[in-house]
Amino acid sequence: MNKKQIFLGLALGVFLFEVLLATILKDTFLRPTFGDYLVVILMYALPRAVINIRPIVLGISVLLFAYFIEFGQYIDILNRLGIQKNTFTNLTLGHSFDWYDILAYTLGVMTVLIFDLAIISKKLEEKAV
Repeated sequence: MNKKQIFLGLALGVFLFEVLLATILKDTFLRPTFGDYLVVILMYALPRAVINIRPIVLGISVLLFAYFIEFGQYIDILNRLGIQKNTFTNLTLGHSFDWYDILAYTLGVMTVLIFDLAIISKKLEEKAV
């Protein structure tokens, strides 16, 4: 199995788990916070599966994008744009700022970078020898 296949499988698995999480859990902490942790892993794994990009560059890009979305929530961007009642934008962009989300994004990107740089790269190097 090559790196692209591993990340495609990871992206698919995380996506399916996110769907299950969103449909089964209805709590106010675990689903949103763990969902945010997983979504940055998905946002990292999908491009990693289809394009050649340095892991650090992708990790920082994903993290900055997630922070940007969270900042939009902080300044109530959906309300300012008059689209706060749109279900799709509320679902995809969220509607309330939370420091736990920032922590979840950071931990998610750190996790997937460690997975990529330490585990997958080492495994593939061992196979090559």
